[in-house]
Amino acid sequence: TIYENTQRTYCVFVLKDYNEEYITCTGKFESPKEGEDIEVRGRYVEHEKYGRQFDATSVEKLKPDNMGAAKTYLLN
Repeated sequence: TIYENTQRTYCVFVLKDYNEEYITCTGKFESPKEGEDIEVRGRYVEHEKYGRQFDATSVEKLKPDNMGAAKTYLLN
C-alpha cells in the first residue's frame, strides 16, 4: 500500500497483473493485503501529477487455488 487514509475509505496500491506488470491502483475501499489474490474492476485514468493509474470501482478477494494458499486465505 502506498497510501491509505485514516478512515480506510481510500487507498493507493500497486498490483502485479497477469503479464507480470506493475499497475498503480486507486480506489474508495480498504487497501488489500500484501500477497492477496484479488480481482479489480474499473478503468485506466491519466492523473495530472502521477500519470497512468487504474481507478478501481471494486476489489474482490479470489478464492485460493491450492492448499497452501487456502490456509493463508482462511487465516486472513
